[in-house]
Amino acid sequence: SQSELLEKLSSIMDLTFGETPYINNEMINRFTPNASQVSARKKVSLGILERYGHERLGIKGENADKAIFRSVLLETGLYIPSEPDSELRWRFVLPSEISDSNQRLKNVWMKFESFLTQPKKGKKEFKEFFRHLESPPIGLRTGIIPILLAAGLKAFPNVGSIARRNGDSINDLTPSEIEDICRKPEDFFLTVIEIDEQKQEFLKGIISLFSREGEENTIEGAGLLKTAHEAVVDWSVVELGKGARESRLIKGETRKLQRALRRLNDPQKLLLEDLFKLGGTEATVQKRLLKLETLKKEMEELPKTYQNLATRHIILALDDGVPKTELNLLETLKSWQGEVGGQIKEKNLSAEANLLLKSLNSAYLTESSAIERIGLVVTNQIFKHWSDEILQLFRLKFNDNISTIEAEVLINSQGNQETLKSRMLRNRLLKLAGALKDEVGEADTLSYLLELQQSLTEEGTLSNANSQRRDR
Repeated sequence: SQSELLEKLSSIMDLTFGETPYINNEMINRFTPNASQVSARKKVSLGILERYGHERLGIKGENADKAIFRSVLLETGLYIPSEPDSELRWRFVLPSEISDSNQRLKNVWMKFESFLTQPKKGKKEFKEFFRHLESPPIGLRTGIIPILLAAGLKAFPNVGSIARRNGDSINDLTPSEIEDICRKPEDFFLTVIEIDEQKQEFLKGIISLFSREGEENTIEGAGLLKTAHEAVVDWSVVELGKGARESRLIKGETRKLQRALRRLNDPQKLLLEDLFKLGGTEATVQKRLLKLETLKKEMEELPKTYQNLATRHIILALDDGVPKTELNLLETLKSWQGEVGGQIKEKNLSAEANLLLKSLNSAYLTESSAIERIGLVVTNQIFKHWSDEILQLFRLKFNDNISTIEAEVLINSQGNQETLKSRMLRNRLLKLAGALKDEVGEADTLSYLLELQQSLTEEGTLSNANSQRRDR
């Protein structure tokens, strides 16, 4: 009879899928959810990833995402209220906390814990893990797996990293990336490494060294790698800036740190290989951290280097030709203001040249305030955000605008300004010679100047001869 057939089929299914956990939600507990069901699932994943610890994961209303959360996480007992003294109000359970009466769910949750946390040499394949979950005797439906994966990543912090097949690490998972991993698991892999006591101590030192001042380091265990990586990334991107990671002005051993910071997307390689090795192969953790602190400080000095180079450029560009024992920006500006800056009407200049003229004609109490103002006027960037390209842009724009200003002075200078005119023309010639040297080298520049000298000498001789003939 039909009832006997159904009973027989049920028995076969129980034998075949004897470890399938009970999850009462036909909307998501299926092989191929539709678009609206996937959208609701992503909202649950978003709650897990960004609002973990909140009651109901911050999900409001009585929509499909609330139904999925309730049936998959709440009614199964995976998401429970925390102890009264806990920082989190709600949390995911450990496998050991699941009752033996719910052995099927306990078994699946143990498999997620093992996959995400157990160290292994080489790569852990998501494709193989999901195939194991979907095959008998577990037979987990693919519609459930993204939610359990997101939950597992929060429940079981690990010392691993998820990466795409091309090697790019994924540091901050989004619901879309969770979906991508589950839809095309062959395109991703997980690496979980074992961190010994020495490297745990090193990671704690990294957190203290790179975290913002005043932040307390209370991280232990599996969260060390993630927290240390976040501290280095925050320092590199926010505090240091892109210019320092790419500048050719970084020299010596500091360049090794610079090269390491170009690979921020791989936490394990960055922290446990590149930065760990900067102190030497046999160094203690303390020596490694001291070495790293020294290199870090040198990289942080790059804005000061840009500032010094910009200062030197201004002084040389505004040089009045008087020999000096040392370069001084304030004295140079004062001298230039007296001889050039006060000889011109601002209305005759372009807006850009006019702004520069105003900044050069201003009174400053310190050299630092002067160069910061001038640098900002020319590039619209503070020195912390400078790069080699911005330094070059500063030089070009400063030279162009100074040439415009000085050309206006030359046009409008009166009879008693011949000394000023000759000095300005001389300085302009020296600047051109310097630019030529940078372009073709010292030897060719000297050759060109000798040709110029010979040409001028020949012109002078010819002019004298013509003058003598006229006199006769």
